[in-house]
Amino acid sequence: MNYEKYKSEAVKRFVKYFNGEVEITEENEKEYEKEIKLERIFNIYRSDLTKGEKLYRLCKLFKSSEMFENKYKCLLKYREDEFLKKYVTNIEKIARVYRKLDDNDFRNEIMEAYKIEDYKEVYCFAKFYLEKYIETSEFEKSKILENFDINSTDLEYYEKVIEALEPSLYSIYKNKKYRNILLSNSLLVDKLNNLYEGITTGYINGEEFDDIELVKNLPFYNEEDSKEALNNLELKGAPNYSQRLKKVLEYVCPDKKDVIYKYIINKKLVNGDSTLKKEEFYRTGYIIGGRKITDNDKDIIVNFIEDNNLPPISFSYRAVMQKYLDGTLKKNKTLTLK
Repeated sequence: MNYEKYKSEAVKRFVKYFNGEVEITEENEKEYEKEIKLERIFNIYRSDLTKGEKLYRLCKLFKSSEMFENKYKCLLKYREDEFLKKYVTNIEKIARVYRKLDDNDFRNEIMEAYKIEDYKEVYCFAKFYLEKYIETSEFEKSKILENFDINSTDLEYYEKVIEALEPSLYSIYKNKKYRNILLSNSLLVDKLNNLYEGITTGYINGEEFDDIELVKNLPFYNEEDSKEALNNLELKGAPNYSQRLKKVLEYVCPDKKDVIYKYIINKKLVNGDSTLKKEEFYRTGYIIGGRKITDNDKDIIVNFIEDNNLPPISFSYRAVMQKYLDGTLKKNKTLTLK
């Protein structure tokens, strides 16, 4: 073979590969990645697969006709070359197929129709790992992945496989996954334990349990409680605060669920409480026990709420105002966690 007529090193490499002069090894596999990929495409194109299966496999190899054509455009000028012309012809035919697949609706339809075939190939692995996940007592995701010797991408793919092929198992897995997310939130777990201790004993770590301690330990009112993360999780049948809280209590501390939930119901917080903006608080006049709340009083109340990171809800303002008027407000009262 006369390689001198091919000026491009890329073309020379292609000719050597398809002329059977290259033995692929671990060392040179990356160097001949383009040629290996094209050979796979040729094999798909010439195979006995159905038209839909061929299109599905082509979709997986290139995302657009532009990407495919750019990869092999250096060969297109050799349409009359004795050795290369048949390859160029096939490349042009396949490019036309890829142009049809540039229609996103058509591509998505193909991908959706045939991905199940791929899922079936890894179903046994996916089932094994998701069942193992359900059985493990570990709840930290990083430790689970390390113990299973897989990565996050693997697990996410196995989730999709089982969701498509065995929905009942996926439902069990999803509940376990959600429980693990909650248990991994140490602040949330501490707050729920604090609530239970305060409700049942009247104290949290020796501190009197009052309405201020209650709002400090209410889950999902503050950003650090992962309110956003909780809301982003799909909890079917739990669209509001009351139902979300009940679900969370079932997962995190089922033995303490009824005590905490009933207490919050009695405090009329179970449906959540409206946010009260600081500006609105200053605009509103308050008279409690015949005493008018002055702007100076409001400054002290607002500072206390902000310094102690209380959720800015009406209940918080009422609780702090009452303690302030009683003369029992502790200026340095801070959240105590176990």
